[in-house]
Amino acid sequence: MNYRSLGAVFFLGAATAVPAIANTTPSDIVGTWQTEAAAQPTPDGGTAYLRMTTTFSEEKQELLVAVYTDEELRTQIFEYASGGPWEQQGNVEEPAGALAINLVND
Repeated sequence: MNYRSLGAVFFLGAATAVPAIANTTPSDIVGTWQTEAAAQPTPDGGTAYLRMTTTFSEEKQELLVAVYTDEELRTQIFEYASGGPWEQQGNVEEPAGALAINLVND
């Protein structure tokens, strides 16, 4: 699978996420976007590593959140998958030329 680095900022809510990339058009959204692994503290004082992958088609999106015990992402301990339609919300002021979208996850 071919991944592009996620150059977007996600504002996650209960059922929505809004990526915003400067000079974005709806056709720029189509494809697979993946974050770098991000270290997160665990309740027992350890560290877990979170990676989000979002795949967009013309009408639908899929979100996969995976959590690993190791920085090399070899041992997965949790996975969350969701998906549904997405719709364009229009341009936003900051960053200039960015496109806001609404994700409707099941």
